[in-house]
Amino acid sequence: MAGTSDWELRELADADVPSLLACQRASFGERAKTAEQLRWAAGPPGTSQRAVVAVRDCRVVAACAGIPARTWVGGEERTCVQLVDLMVHPDERGGLAGGRLYRGVAAAFFELYGAQGGDAVHYGWPIPAARRLGERYLEYAFVREELVLVRSLEGELAEAPEAVEVLEDFGEDLRWLWDRCTTDFAAATVRDAAWARWRFLQRPGVDYLALGVRRGGHLRGLAVLRTTAWDWPGVLPLVDWLVPSAEPEVADLLEAAVARAARRAGAERVATLVPPTHAAFAGLQERGWCARPSPYTLFLRSFTAGIDADLWRDGAWLTLADTDLA
Repeated sequence: MAGTSDWELRELADADVPSLLACQRASFGERAKTAEQLRWAAGPPGTSQRAVVAVRDCRVVAACAGIPARTWVGGEERTCVQLVDLMVHPDERGGLAGGRLYRGVAAAFFELYGAQGGDAVHYGWPIPAARRLGERYLEYAFVREELVLVRSLEGELAEAPEAVEVLEDFGEDLRWLWDRCTTDFAAATVRDAAWARWRFLQRPGVDYLALGVRRGGHLRGLAVLRTTAWDWPGVLPLVDWLVPSAEPEVADLLEAAVARAARRAGAERVATLVPPTHAAFAGLQERGWCARPSPYTLFLRSFTAGIDADLWRDGAWLTLADTDLA
């Protein structure tokens, strides 16, 4: 890839990993990824790593990385990427040079994987400083300020319905369920067994409880609760929710089971993220969940005509499972 008189821009290589981890520690402190977490973030089966680094004197001074996912969008399967780590080493920040380095590594990422590599879109929830630079220099398109739905766990909760089971693994019926739900989606990450194992069973350092309802031998609904402590004190996130709109009785069973499981885990509230344009948003509110502002703002960089901020705002199914936030 292209370089400058100051640094070289290139795809992440195995030899760069120790220096990249050091850059992460300097940039993010305790939120820095471990080597195991970095390998996980390369993406689920069927995808390949998305990461560009800026290197000076054999040292990573900036990086841009994303988590790819097979996505059904525009009537076909494409690759979409969540941007997760766009960073410049603290020693390199400030002044024109720091801004140029930030823009350079991000632009190289977009060119390599989007314009040349065929990714449909890159999206994410950047921090305020990153989104200001992205809007000004990197063609970020604003999608929405996210609302979260929050359910209080005060008072007595009924026992978890017997019809709800804990899923220790995922099978072919998850894809069958996802296929039934896609009539409501204009775009959505393909949720099959390989993706779910990677996302919920193999993520280092995080534990999840997967709850399902089966009828007639098929999975009719899925809810996944993170049980490892989260950034919000007293709150556990409902990370994924996959229930056909035509089956509210399945939603009732799962919602009750999620509340009971969160209470037993010591949480005071449960929070989730589902698109406000989808019927699930209103459905959860009818069950007592309240909409609240969040610190998350969704942006998108599109490389495909017709797959744009409007489509992402109105028809993309995005939950916390489509992020690295939970």
